[in-house]
Amino acid sequence: MLADWLREEGGQRVDIEFMGVGWTQQFDPQLTRGGQRSRVIPPHEVNSFMTELRDRQVVPGWGAWTWCRLWMVAGEWVLHQECDWMREPVFEGPAGGRPDPRTCANELERHPRDWENVPDWMAAGVAANERRKAANARRREARRAKKERERQAAQAQAAEATDRQGGSGTGEVSGGEPGAGQTAQDGGGAGGSAG
Repeated sequence: MLADWLREEGGQRVDIEFMGVGWTQQFDPQLTRGGQRSRVIPPHEVNSFMTELRDRQVVPGWGAWTWCRLWMVAGEWVLHQECDWMREPVFEGPAGGRPDPRTCANELERHPRDWENVPDWMAAGVAANERRKAANARRREARRAKKERERQAAQAQAAEATDRQGGSGTGEVSGGEPGAGQTAQDGGGAGGSAG
């Protein structure tokens, strides 16, 4: 496919540099034509192939490479590849730069590696992501505990308000001297028999 494209473009050489971590990928195709090298946009089929390349070249225990270069020279028509599983990529563009902690964690989730094959920059990113997740969990737990305290305080206030409203009627029923009601009843009975 690359050979056909190189022929169609009348190119002398094509070089494609890839970088990828997690869900972030970037590739830079350069075509040499007439002795001049310039950035080009390959056809859709070539772009699709490049998008899938990392996933298709995963090595058990090593995961996916993070940097790769492909090149082909007209006349040879041989596709060469050089890969690096440990290099930290630096992406271009406004959202570029080094991979952030979440991206490093995504990389190991998608393409697991044996721990001895995890480069220091990726391990540091994964550790930072774990700290971020733990801090988020603490904040969520603090919010949950605060809402629970607020709910309990609201219930206690509602119960107190109910006690205040219903409390005045019950206090008068038990008023008076002990046995007064019974004395009146007994006296009424005695008066009836005497009269």
